[in-house]
Amino acid sequence: WFNVSRGGHYNAVHDHSGARASGIIWIAVPPPPPPPLEHSGALFVALAFPDGERPGRYALLGPAAGAMLCFPGRLAHAVVPVAPDALRGADDARISLAFNFP
Repeated sequence: WFNVSRGGHYNAVHDHSGARASGIIWIAVPPPPPPPLEHSGALFVALAFPDGERPGRYALLGPAAGAMLCFPGRLAHAVVPVAPDALRGADDARISLAFNFP
């Protein structure tokens, strides 16, 4: 399925537990924004959730046009909101193709 994300768009934390593998191919991305917007539209991947005694661990992966990422379907992930100020114009978007492998 395709995802077209413009200013303010995001995907909440979720997983694809019914799939052995999931992935994303970034088709088009806005240019890298300057700080403090450098994580605009990034993929958040939860490597470990906090439990009562240990903090969680996560990775933030910036999108890159033409790049592909595959990961276990059970891995929780999200898309950080796309900052409107990180876009070149109203028609600019972060476009990706997501997939699951049964």
